[in-house]
Amino acid sequence: MKKILLFLIIIAFYGCNKTKTVLICGDHVCVNKAEAEQYFEDNLTLEVKVIDKKIKKNIDLVELNLKTNIEGKKEITLLNKDKKK
Repeated sequence: MKKILLFLIIIAFYGCNKTKTVLICGDHVCVNKAEAEQYFEDNLTLEVKVIDKKIKKNIDLVELNLKTNIEGKKEITLLNKDKKK
């Protein structure tokens, strides 16, 4: 019973973690909290960007353009356009 209670407490702490966020002051990231407060007093707006580590930052365009055929192999398809006057 104690192990189950300890396990539930650990899961509760893990689930209640705050996500990492960054404050945006206009067109740049705020340097510190004082700058964010000053920007908010002047403009009454402040953007918050949530940083997600799961998002893949590098997108491989070649991999996106490859299509898989029936056998599961990836192949390149080329399309020709007709020249019109």
